[in-house]
Amino acid sequence: MKIAYFVIISFLIILAPAFAWNSGAHRALWQAALENLDLSICDKSQIKKITYQAPVLPDRGGSKNKHNCYKEYCPAMEKVNELVSDAMAEENLCEKLRILGVASHYYTDSKNPAHQKNIDSNCHTKFEKAVDKFIKRGFISSVAVKCKKSKTTLTFNKNELKLKELSKNN
Repeated sequence: MKIAYFVIISFLIILAPAFAWNSGAHRALWQAALENLDLSICDKSQIKKITYQAPVLPDRGGSKNKHNCYKEYCPAMEKVNELVSDAMAEENLCEKLRILGVASHYYTDSKNPAHQKNIDSNCHTKFEKAVDKFIKRGFISSVAVKCKKSKTTLTFNKNELKLKELSKNN
């Protein structure tokens, strides 16, 4: 079982810069991390919770203050550590995976440039939508979004991805 955790966490670390943006991207990353795991011991409702609901649960209402990382303080990673501890203590494999799916959301959010700077919500949304289009277009161009209020430019480009190495191994 420790190997499964290692594989999931390693996969998240490798792909986090590419998929730290919206609900579809959070799901895609988590589902890719689960791809080689046998979920047949879980019933259909558990599988739906693990694969579809867990990675987006943190964005479903409530406070978003734990989704950010600042220079000296990273509430998102604190939440990841808390959830991984919860998952390790859980005896039911299906529930472990659901908890780790929630943790994957906070981890990928911690890598998102819009979650690392104090910017206005309009710029945050605009940046995440631009990156989502970039991913859907096959990483053809780069993204640069200028934030008027904070006078910051958020960027994202193909060189920031580690997908090349991964796709060569498949």
